[in-house]
Amino acid sequence: MPQHIQLNFPDAAETTQKSGFAHWPVWACGFRPFFLGGAIVAAISIALWLVVFFGGHSAGGAAGPIGWHAHEMIFGFTPAIIAGFLLTAVPKWTRVPTPTGPLLAALFGLWLAGRLAMMLAGIIPYGLAAAIDFIFLPGLAVAIAIPIIRAKTPRNLGFIPLLFGLAAANGLFHLSHLGLLDGWATRGLDAGLAIIIVIIAIVGGRVIPFFTTNKLGRPAIDRRRIIDIVAVGASVAWLFAFIIASASPFAGIAAIVAGAANLARMIRWHSLASFKVPLLWILHLGYAFVGIGLVALGFATLDITASRTIAIHALTTGAIGLLCLGMMSRVALGHTGRQLKAARITTAAFVILSMAAALRVFLPWLIPAAYSTSIMVSGILWTVAWGLFLVVYVPILVKPRVDGRPG
Repeated sequence: MPQHIQLNFPDAAETTQKSGFAHWPVWACGFRPFFLGGAIVAAISIALWLVVFFGGHSAGGAAGPIGWHAHEMIFGFTPAIIAGFLLTAVPKWTRVPTPTGPLLAALFGLWLAGRLAMMLAGIIPYGLAAAIDFIFLPGLAVAIAIPIIRAKTPRNLGFIPLLFGLAAANGLFHLSHLGLLDGWATRGLDAGLAIIIVIIAIVGGRVIPFFTTNKLGRPAIDRRRIIDIVAVGASVAWLFAFIIASASPFAGIAAIVAGAANLARMIRWHSLASFKVPLLWILHLGYAFVGIGLVALGFATLDITASRTIAIHALTTGAIGLLCLGMMSRVALGHTGRQLKAARITTAAFVILSMAAALRVFLPWLIPAAYSTSIMVSGILWTVAWGLFLVVYVPILVKPRVDGRPG
């Protein structure tokens, strides 16, 4: 992502003299609180899921343990990283600032309240937990929509319906478990996942080639070429097919076409050359899981091979997990004035999370009897990887920029 522009913040010297909650460095830019909170939730929620899954415990109230697990990955963890990225990138794209200070703290508070509410959904009334959880995504959509509309930047307008769509998908999930839309919980999860994959296709196609060519000194990649248009267009077509009738042959074919197109667009991204740079290869590997997951989902839908669960985890543990970890690691370094080089611990986290994704996807496919083992080992590796990320990045996210600039 291009470097963060200087907004209308106070001078660095003035900022350092101020104290109080509203002036904490963590509220200086959107990536700080949301990357921090998202990483903590990533580590804790999967550790809790292992306890619930293998211990036979209850969780999630009316949503049930599986529903709670899926919801927190799709509507809890991932939107935090999307929020941190867009609240940081949109000011650069539009030259209009996004919330900082008390407004950013309030927006983060809505997200955090949702996580606590869903964790306590078996104790407090589910309707109350659902209402608290629902508020954040519409709030994020408004926070992103205002600068995009004010700047009149057409290429960014697509994020507005996608974010409102993500909020609507979360609403479908909750309304189903409240008994108001019977059987729509899975459709809400499917819609949420599909929207996130489309966001990845759009953002990934912008930033991964940019990061790669800049670092490797290769010629700039023309992102307007037909393969990019087809990849994003096919992803959007799959989005609608998956939402309307996820088990239909058309949805299966659309998934295969979208997956193949997204893999094909990577040919021009110098992916193989990127594997000498940890901050690059983690992004390329994560994006490869987008294509792998979509193709696997298409095959599963058409009853050719694989399973829906394996395909879904290729898109979640693989694509979402690896891309979130990679983007967070790079953005946090760049926007705090640090050198864009992964620490050894960070690289270890990349390797461990890659192993978690590979085991969760390929082990149960190759050895069906090892399904439970894949969940246990992958979950432990996932938790360790995010724990290592926090070891390195908590000081980075909560302290001022090293170059004294605002942000």
